[in-house]
Order: sequence, then structure tokens, then C-alpha cells
Amino acid sequence: MNGTTTAQFISAGIQLYPQCGYKQLSEDALSRHLNTDPHAFHAFFESKDAFFKAMLVEYRERALGRISFDFSHGISEIERLRQLVWRLAVSIRSNLPWMHRMLMDSEEGIEIVRHALRIQNEIMALGLMEVMRACSDNRQISEMELLNQYDFLQNAVFMPMILNTRYQVLGLLTDDIALKAPELMTDAYIHQRIDWVLRALYPQAYCA
Repeated sequence: MNGTTTAQFISAGIQLYPQCGYKQLSEDALSRHLNTDPHAFHAFFESKDAFFKAMLVEYRERALGRISFDFSHGISEIERLRQLVWRLAVSIRSNLPWMHRMLMDSEEGIEIVRHALRIQNEIMALGLMEVMRACSDNRQISEMELLNQYDFLQNAVFMPMILNTRYQVLGLLTDDIALKAPELMTDAYIHQRIDWVLRALYPQAYCA
């Protein structure tokens, strides 16, 4: 097995997945990448799906595990939300190739990837909505209104990065927008979108 470990197979999978996707990320592709015997794969994983499950869990920990939903007690709920949205935006920006591949595999009906994406989205949605509810200044807010606020936030802050990069790959952006789209993913423009959203949702926090 040339000393190849479980962790090396998983790390190789994380590196290769955006280019290969579920169907092409085979034990042979992993073994070639690691320059090891193809039989070594089965010493660690009983099936391709067992490998994918381990790889997707590790990826989720790398992408979201460092994003804490706990903050210092000395900051306001609005500031807590701002910092959380910023951390999530940076994580999404850093993992766009992975996200695009997961979306494509989910569309193709790869259930293990679809399930992992659902869990990832649930963690993000529940964490954000809990903080968003706390930002409502003790005002009674329905579940539908909270969901609508969350939808507004994610579409304003996160989706421009996801959609613009996908549209650019597909050649759907005009030349002018395609040239400017990468700048929309810079820190300054992400912070600007976050500020717009918070001012729209919680104007009372910005009243003099």
C-alpha cells in the first residue's frame, strides 16, 4: 500500500472532487493521484459511497467547522450576525469550485452528495436564523417572516458569488459584467452587501 493512509485518500478526494465529480472520482483516479496500488483503497473503504461519506464529512468540517456560532457576550446581536455572515461569505468564496460541483452532482441525482448538501445548508440556515431572530429586538416574528428574512439575506450576500461564477463559466454574462464580476467577490463589496442587508432588516439599530 506504499504507506498510503485513510487521511491521504480523503485529502486527495477533496482536491480532485471539483474537477472529477462523483462519477469520475474513482478508486483508480485516487490511486493514480497518490501513486499507490489501487487495491489500497479497499483496505480503508468498503465502497465508493463509504469513501464519499467520509470525504464529505471531512470537507464539511474544513469548510464550516471553523465557523463558530458563539461570540463574545460584549457585542450586540446585530454585530454578532454581521460577523457570522462575513465568516460564512468567506467560506463560500473559498469553496466555490466545491459548491458548484456539489450542485451539479445533486442535479444529476447523486443522493449521497445531495444529502451532504442538505445537511450543510441546514447547519447554515438554522445557525443564521437563530441569530436573526435574536436581532428582532424582542418583536414577535413569525416563522415565515424569519424564513423570508433569511432568504433575502442569502440571496443578497451569498448568491451573487455563486451565480456570477457559474454564469461566467457558462458564458452567460455580458462582457462588461464578466470583467467586473470578480470584484464583487472582494472583501469590500461583500461587506457592502452585508451592510445593506442589515440596514434593511434592522433599521432600528441604525437610528441615531
